[in-house]
Amino acid sequence: LFLLVLSVQSLLFPSGPIIMSTLISAIILDLIYTSPYWEFSLFTPNNFLLILLFISIPFINTIFTSRFRRQEEQSRRREHVTNTMLKLSKNLSFVSGNIEVQKVAVQTIKEGFGFNCAFMLKNKNGVLSKEESEYSTLSLTPEEREIAEWVFATRRAAGRSTDTFMAEEKSFYPLNSLRMSLGVIIIKMGHPFNADEELLWITLKRQ
Repeated sequence: LFLLVLSVQSLLFPSGPIIMSTLISAIILDLIYTSPYWEFSLFTPNNFLLILLFISIPFINTIFTSRFRRQEEQSRRREHVTNTMLKLSKNLSFVSGNIEVQKVAVQTIKEGFGFNCAFMLKNKNGVLSKEESEYSTLSLTPEEREIAEWVFATRRAAGRSTDTFMAEEKSFYPLNSLRMSLGVIIIKMGHPFNADEELLWITLKRQ
């Protein structure tokens, strides 16, 4: 009965509660169901092997369950990356022009990451616009616009999760083509990127 309960728990809970449940069950088993009763007899040869076997089974279940959960989470992340990029490619294939591309990008970033973003793009004079574009979902302070101009000029990322202007709450990324800088995209992260999200972000930004 104890093993049945522990096996079910190993499917539902992380390793910490399982370890605690296993140790408590082993103590109850030792005190109540093995002789001499109501005394700790763990280190007698027969009881020690019994308790060791009893403890090992939930641990093995927990190890395999944790492995399956990690694989499932990795598969879910890869599927999210693939779906986001497919959706972006599909939406971009039906639009043309700067404004329409911005609309698709803002929507994809919101759905893919849950982040708000802003665009500051190069104007006809070849310099960065002083204001964020109309489809931006973030408002920038004068200081943040200065950081965006620095990012545009140096073609380097800045802000949160970068190695420049790290105290800023927003992150600034250049929109670079092979030969020129087209502008800057600014995002406000709810959390730092994990490895899969960073790969997705780099790919999405290049698109």
